[in-house]
Amino acid sequence: MFFTQIYVCFLNFCAILILIKPFIFDLRTPYSMKTIFHIDVNSAFLSWTAVKRLKDDPGSIDLRSIPSAIGGDTETRHGIITAKSIPAGNYGIKTAMPVVKAMELCPDLVLAQSDFTTYRMYSEAFIDILRKYSPVVEQVSIDEAFLDLTGMEQSIKSLIFQQIVDGTLHDRDETIGPLSSLECSQLIQLLKNFTLLDEFRFSFSTQDDTKEPLYETCYKYSDSEKLETLIHILNSGCAQRTELLKLLPFPLNAAVLIKDEIRDTLGFTVNVGISLNKLLAKMGSDLEKPDKIHTLYPSEIAEKMWKQPIGSLFGCGGKTALKLEKIGIHTIGEAAVMDPDILTAVLGENSGLYIYNAANGNSYSSVSEHVEEAKSISNELTTSQDIDISNLETEGTKILRKLAEQVSRRLKKHGLFAGTIGFTVKTDDFKRRSIQRKFSDSTNDTEVIYDAALDLMYELLLGFNPDPASNISSEPSTALDATYGSDSARTSDTRIDTTNRDFSLPSSQTGLFGMGYKIRLMCISTTNFDHGEYRQMTFDDLIKHSASLEKEKLLSKKRMMKKQKIDELSKTLRLKFGDHVVKKGIIS
Repeated sequence: MFFTQIYVCFLNFCAILILIKPFIFDLRTPYSMKTIFHIDVNSAFLSWTAVKRLKDDPGSIDLRSIPSAIGGDTETRHGIITAKSIPAGNYGIKTAMPVVKAMELCPDLVLAQSDFTTYRMYSEAFIDILRKYSPVVEQVSIDEAFLDLTGMEQSIKSLIFQQIVDGTLHDRDETIGPLSSLECSQLIQLLKNFTLLDEFRFSFSTQDDTKEPLYETCYKYSDSEKLETLIHILNSGCAQRTELLKLLPFPLNAAVLIKDEIRDTLGFTVNVGISLNKLLAKMGSDLEKPDKIHTLYPSEIAEKMWKQPIGSLFGCGGKTALKLEKIGIHTIGEAAVMDPDILTAVLGENSGLYIYNAANGNSYSSVSEHVEEAKSISNELTTSQDIDISNLETEGTKILRKLAEQVSRRLKKHGLFAGTIGFTVKTDDFKRRSIQRKFSDSTNDTEVIYDAALDLMYELLLGFNPDPASNISSEPSTALDATYGSDSARTSDTRIDTTNRDFSLPSSQTGLFGMGYKIRLMCISTTNFDHGEYRQMTFDDLIKHSASLEKEKLLSKKRMMKKQKIDELSKTLRLKFGDHVVKKGIIS
């Protein structure tokens, strides 16, 4: 009886464990022993252009040291600012700003053209270095990546030892000398707040019993003597990398090693954010630039992240930030303590919960080398001159052709077929207006894309589709950004006169040209992808398929004739010289 009771108690205990196990693991999973890096190239396009110019002409001015930007030609207005130097930022110049506006803020701004061949070269070299330090590298754009270094302390120590043995650390020291005073002071600050990741505890907040427990990392560097030695070396003014990297704790040693190798071998700088999840690592790398390392662990969120404006929260776009500011949320910290029900009421369930979780540093996605398939492929071009009714058939169609070719090329590169095409313009009031249609059959063919985009262009700009037998479905258009914006007062009830096709004298007042707009940017976009498995076989496909079959039949016939000739020759040789002359198809 006694043993039966013990057995029943044991079963009950197991049942309780099974019930609470999911909750225990849910609580620990977000921050459990992860070491995640986010590495971001500082002003990538500008830095890479500057490095290339210095290599080509060592006596030239470093673009990073003067007000400069990547952004096209001031005379043609071709493009926007895609990257800027720190001195340019002091003038108020920002990325995505029109070039003309940037030149107004800084008349002496030095502009350089984009050079994607150079960008791809440096991006590949950048990622190659990252792959030396972690087997899991998730490249999220041309100039940034996440690394998962969980459990790689011994691997990093081995890499440091190897670089000391082969002399690469010494070589870099000889090139640029000891660490700068700025680097030393930053590392001292990091060390003062740092703990080894296997020495953290979970603490529960008792201030508010209605809320779920908060997890905080307890920062306490375990080896005080080692810490004093490190700080003494850093304060000495002659800290050498070899000596420093032997003593730095993981993962700070990995961050210093990666950051410095990229700078010393490739010539540009990066920021490194370190945390226990991707969101915090990303936010950490954005704290202060350039050439910096930042930790952003859960216990540092309040101090380092909550004071920042809500718009700086990763994943919080401009429109979302405006909505939050209207209800009094101006900082990330204010969003973190807001009732989630209020956030979901204002932003919707998904966005509201994301903002609440992100503001509190919660992120559950893991670093993965798997690249998600693109949801859309598009190309846009700022026009060198305004497009209106007078040059639509000359300049406008040329631009459209170029965009169609670029989109088609990208679709084919990824093996994708688009089911939907969109056409977007930016008018001379700097508003975007869009229209889209579904293809009757998915495609990546340049001509089909061009013809469909041409139909959409005529419909959006002129108010009608001049080709009723187009390859796009007859479903009503979808305005992606309110096709006519808020300027409904400029529209007219006049219907299109389909008999008047004189483009120089448009009779319609429904198209954008009829409303008096001019066009300064054109874009073709494609969405709703498949890999060709749902495509119907067209007549052209049938012709191509038939040609392929005929070619294969011809090759097969030639192979059979060749084999027949060889067999006949082998038979003749055997009759004349005996069986030994041919062995396994080889004439001896």
